[in-house]
Amino acid sequence: MQTMMVDYFPRAHTAIAEWLACIMFMLPMKKRLKNWQLGLLYAGVLAVFLVTNQDQAPFLLIILLDILYMMVMIGAGGKLSWTETGYYWAYAFITSEFTASLEWQINYYLIAAGVISPGWQTYIGLLVVCALVYGLVFWINQRKMRSREHMLVNSREMLSAMMIVVAAYLISNFNFAFRDNVFTQLLGAGVLYSRTLVDFGGMVMLFAHDESRREMNLRLELEAMENLLNRQYEQYRQFERNNRTLHRIYHDLKHQLAFIRTEQNEDKRESYLSELVQAIHVYEAEVNTGSSVLDTLLTSKNIVCKENHITMTCFADAHDLGFMDAMDVCAIFGNAIDNAIECEQKNGDPETRLIKVNVYTQNRFLLIRVENYCEEPVNFDSGLPVTTKTDSQMHGYGVKSMKRAIEKYGGHLNLEQEDTWFRITALIPLP
Repeated sequence: MQTMMVDYFPRAHTAIAEWLACIMFMLPMKKRLKNWQLGLLYAGVLAVFLVTNQDQAPFLLIILLDILYMMVMIGAGGKLSWTETGYYWAYAFITSEFTASLEWQINYYLIAAGVISPGWQTYIGLLVVCALVYGLVFWINQRKMRSREHMLVNSREMLSAMMIVVAAYLISNFNFAFRDNVFTQLLGAGVLYSRTLVDFGGMVMLFAHDESRREMNLRLELEAMENLLNRQYEQYRQFERNNRTLHRIYHDLKHQLAFIRTEQNEDKRESYLSELVQAIHVYEAEVNTGSSVLDTLLTSKNIVCKENHITMTCFADAHDLGFMDAMDVCAIFGNAIDNAIECEQKNGDPETRLIKVNVYTQNRFLLIRVENYCEEPVNFDSGLPVTTKTDSQMHGYGVKSMKRAIEKYGGHLNLEQEDTWFRITALIPLP
């Protein structure tokens, strides 16, 4: 009786556990199918699972088919890349293996004790164990999902996860694939315990791998945002130094004009006048908002706009901006306007190369709005624009840096496109 029970591990239980694991991991994902299409996919995969997972079928063939079914289910239902599909398959597969092993170990001892009989009653235990294990895994994943939301999975991370799962699976199922070995004969019912323990170890290793990956990505993202922040701040400081020089030049104009009047050579006089006019045009880009930091920053960006034939209009009352650190001001305005300039540089019509900047206080809130003309539709993912650049993993840090600076003061950032205008709006409570 004991040997028969150990050898008999119903494949249907594993198939149902794998199917439920796929659904559990797909719940928080963005879907590429409509609800009724997802329902058909789920029902079809379950039917195929149950038809092919017969206890008499070859063990290796069933495993390969199960892997294929799970990948098709996750890849077809979730809006994922192929690397993300492989990564989440690894998660779902090892979790389902542990759950099925734990469930059958519990059912085995209940049957041996005469509490239940083999048959439909074992499926009650399967559903209870799946609910407990999958509920806990889903709760853990939901807590980490926000920080993992925009982290792409590369091929190296996917292969690492798969290797962990394959190694754990091979070790845990050795005694089931080769039943006539000395370990199976010596361990008896302990084979179930060893299988559950190894699967649990594989699941813990995969969770640790994901946590390490998450922390590494967050660290790299933080470093990238810090570098971007420092670059914006350095640009501000450099322009501030240049601006002081520009002020001295401006105040010296009257002396230069007096010198030009004494010049007898007409060609030289015209040359001097042209240089002065150019210097005056540059200085006309100066912006006065009531905040010295914002004045310097907007003036530098306005000069860049003029050089690129972009019209930037600014209506700003930033007298209440003093509570914000200069680096945070640079992060918010610098990144927002740089993104707008980059967008307008692609615009072939100089008449519609437009950027609007508004800053004002309303109901004890500081409102910041940066808009630019944008005819091309912008796709959003979780409220953030999706980059069209090929190296997407290296972009998007500017918006994250803005978001981080705004949330530091308890504010909220919103990005949207309305008609032909792309709008960035920040609402920050005044202290």
